[in-house]
This record gives sequence, C-alpha cells and structure tokens, in this order.
Amino acid sequence: MVDTYNARDLNRFVNCFAPDAVTLDGLGNQTIKGHESMRKVYGRLFDQSPKLHAEIGARIVVGKYVVTEEHVTGMNLKARARRGTCRSGAAPTGDQGRRVLFHTLSLGGC
Repeated sequence: MVDTYNARDLNRFVNCFAPDAVTLDGLGNQTIKGHESMRKVYGRLFDQSPKLHAEIGARIVVGKYVVTEEHVTGMNLKARARRGTCRSGAAPTGDQGRRVLFHTLSLGGC
C-alpha cells in the first residue's frame, strides 16, 4: 500500500481498501466513506503533491489489528494549507487482507 501511495497511483491505492472502507479522524469523525470519496480526497492530494512520500516508522500487530506510525513528507493540500512533514497513526482492521476501517490521527506537523 505504501508503494502505491508513494507512486501516487490512485487506482491501485484505492483498491488496497474494501469498497465500503471508512476513515475516521482522531476524534472519531468520519472523513472518508467508500472508494468514490477516497478517490476524490486522495486524487486531489496526489495531484497537488508531486513530492509526496510516506515511510512506516513503527508497526504494532495485535491480532487482526495493525497500528502503524507513518512519516509523510511533501504533502501539499492547497485547500487546507498543509505542507511539509506529517506524522500520523493508522489502525486498520482487516477483512480478508483488505483494510475496512482506518483511523487516522495527527501526531504533529499536519
């Protein structure tokens, strides 16, 4: 998944997720629901961020849950004026190897 994100390959990235995948922010607010919404959000991010790059900082596996710390650089969302380095955490739940629920929270820099 990180390789498709770094390549800004929207179709391959979206297909890493279940069609009904949702993302929640750190407060539990739904920010994305389903492939169509994901294409809109990530399509804009990929288009506006030619130097976008993510690396996995740490990964913890507990049963079917995987928590990752991600270091993202090159993020440029004009509408949100986010630039530079972002640290975030993700805790997806699995459904036959595909991500169904994806929580994100800013650990700084976003």
